[in-house]
Amino acid sequence: MVRDNAKVGEVDEFSKSDGDDSPLYVIPILWEKESEMVAMKKSAMLLALMTLMVFSAGMAQAQPTGLVTCTATAVPPVVRAEGIAELVGDVVLACVTTNSAPFAPGVDFLVNISVSLNVNVTNNINFGAGTNVSDAVLVINENNCTAPSSVGATYTSCGAPYAQYQDPQFGVLAANNRLEWNKTAFPVPGAARPGFDPNPQVTTVRITSMRGNASQLGVPDAATFPSTQITAFVSITGPTTISVTNNVLNVAVPILGLIVTPGKIVTGLQCLDTTTATSLKLTEGFATAFKTLGVPTYQPGNTQWESGYYAPGSNNGGGASQGTRFLIRFFNIPQGVKVTVPKAINNGTAALDGDALWIVQVAGADSNGAGGAMTSASDTLTVGLSGGFGSVTYEVIDDDPFRLESITIPIGVSWVADTTNDLPAIGTGQVSASFAPLSTIVVASNAAPEPRFLDNTGDPDTFVSIIRCTTTLLFPFVTNQAGFDTGMAISNTSQDWLGTDPQAGTCDIHYHGATTGGGAAPAPQTSTVIAGGEQLIFTLSGGNALQNIAGAPEFQGYVIAVCEFQYGHGFAFITDGFGGIPALAQGYLALVIPVDDSGERVPGVPNLHRLGESLSH
Repeated sequence: MVRDNAKVGEVDEFSKSDGDDSPLYVIPILWEKESEMVAMKKSAMLLALMTLMVFSAGMAQAQPTGLVTCTATAVPPVVRAEGIAELVGDVVLACVTTNSAPFAPGVDFLVNISVSLNVNVTNNINFGAGTNVSDAVLVINENNCTAPSSVGATYTSCGAPYAQYQDPQFGVLAANNRLEWNKTAFPVPGAARPGFDPNPQVTTVRITSMRGNASQLGVPDAATFPSTQITAFVSITGPTTISVTNNVLNVAVPILGLIVTPGKIVTGLQCLDTTTATSLKLTEGFATAFKTLGVPTYQPGNTQWESGYYAPGSNNGGGASQGTRFLIRFFNIPQGVKVTVPKAINNGTAALDGDALWIVQVAGADSNGAGGAMTSASDTLTVGLSGGFGSVTYEVIDDDPFRLESITIPIGVSWVADTTNDLPAIGTGQVSASFAPLSTIVVASNAAPEPRFLDNTGDPDTFVSIIRCTTTLLFPFVTNQAGFDTGMAISNTSQDWLGTDPQAGTCDIHYHGATTGGGAAPAPQTSTVIAGGEQLIFTLSGGNALQNIAGAPEFQGYVIAVCEFQYGHGFAFITDGFGGIPALAQGYLALVIPVDDSGERVPGVPNLHRLGESLSH
């Protein structure tokens, strides 16, 4: 208080209560004793002024004017370049301050933290924690628990009511490529906390379970040196200066995750009952490309399974919908062909100290490999086909994350010959393999599966080819020169009383030789369809227009006829007297040329009776 008997020009000071460490303020006395009323008014004004000065000094002391420095780090895992929702590496901030005193009496303050990727964020969102709330999680000082909060500065889940640090916090999708954690309670490094141990000298902020669209950077053709990486830009805003060193980080390295090696092409004949097989080999592009579903985990930097941090309500409670899946698709399968695959395959290469790759069929999956449930059966599955298209989905249930693995899927192919109905149909079938589920949703979603993948299969590979049974006939000499002409007949003898299935097909006539004066041989010709029990008949000079064979006048050489049926036989008759009385005539049986399953000629091998019928000529 100011003394009542103070004189003009004197100096007085405010008294302080015991224990008050606030600054001592002094003022000059600028008035003389006046009337009681005037003195009281001036004293009131002076007290108001001094109260404001003391309050301002206290406010300045309570504001967090200290400097916090954070260093950002990340260990970028290898991720699948085909992946749309790949778990990227954790971002960790290690924060210190040289002096926590400026922050007293507070032991934490509120900040906003954001992470922007150079690709789309593809986490699960809107799973029950709030609008645009994702299952990417921020953890303070490794205060882990199974129920993160959708808002910051919440202390209700992890050890409440004695929690020293806020609960893990879900990030909010602020843009297609940016996540934000707002109102986060940031512990002041080293600050004393009444009722608890002091805060650690280093405050850690871990951001985990972020998913990014690796396929956005392009999918290479091979598991080669990566040309691009997924990067993250980290920023913090708050009531004080918080610098972040190394705030642009590589958080993932995309590499081709699946290498597909097709097996041999199965070539078979329509006229023969056939059971055969080929295969499809799937190989990891890197050791952790094939993963099980796993379980939600606190483990920092998890790359060994598909699940991330605990996120109740988000798929399996850790963000993932399923383990790594493979979609085997079949295209253009000829009618009448049956395709089979195993329901479970456990023939991967076992590690000396680990597990073997094991995949099982997912029953009820859609055409993109999503949904359904893993089967417990181990028998064979006949692939359901519609319009020649079908698919099978497998999921990884065991693997070794510490070595490159591969697995071979046997593909059975069979058919029953029904040439009467022209079955199986002539043609080829193709197969492809890819990661699954396939998706075109390349942003964060509440419906799309995690993980999910871009369809980068390209053209499928042919694995089965059905060709007609053929007879290849050689007419070793024919002529329409020097007054001679040649007549030829080809009989389709596939019709009989013995139960043989009749076959039908055309004959391609190939001329090898020359015309009079050295002219070129005629181009090949194709006849009409010759049914079982019918003949193709024509002369060299005039052909047979009714059966689509044109004449080859003045030609001399030999003829090879390739007919699309078994049991074809030929006869040729050479004479100088067609239509009159011949002076010379000669007839002979055509020779049957042996060919293999693909229709190629077999050199130096006796005729293969299953392709053509040899009767010594």
